Amino acid sequence: MFTHLRHRGKKYNYKSGKKSGRGCIPNRVDIVKRTKIVEKKSRYGDWKDDTIVGREHRGAIVCLVDRKSKFTLLGLVLRVTAEHVTQCIEKLFNSIAGLPKRTTTFDKGKEFSNHQQLSKNLKIECYFATPYHSWAWSQ
Repeated sequence: MFTHLRHRGKKYNYKSGKKSGRGCIPNRVDIVKRTKIVEKKSRYGDWKDDTIVGREHRGAIVCLVDRKSKFTLLGLVLRVTAEHVTQCIEKLFNSIAGLPKRTTTFDKGKEFSNHQQLSKNLKIECYFATPYHSWAWSQ
């Protein structure tokens, strides 16, 4: 039956190219290059960043969690774009001037593609979790 189809059962490989799918995050620094002290959770100022996306992608909550103290900052963004998320993260970090900000770890979301701007403005080291390695992300 499929032999009569135009493509004869061949499947397209959308993920084959370098820029396929949602694209690549420029100058992404992998979590493997992060200092080992961050994994021990022995100091304050090492943060995990994530987004909680709303229904039909209409909005999101940016969630920043300190790895040692579990101190959490939440911010609302109406659009899940790199610009909006970056502005929200900067606003949240600036609201806690007294707390240390050493490193931050993102997941692989494109909303964190402005990590270089964050690193420069906040003087913080930015890292990205290894895709499909959730056990490394939660440590």
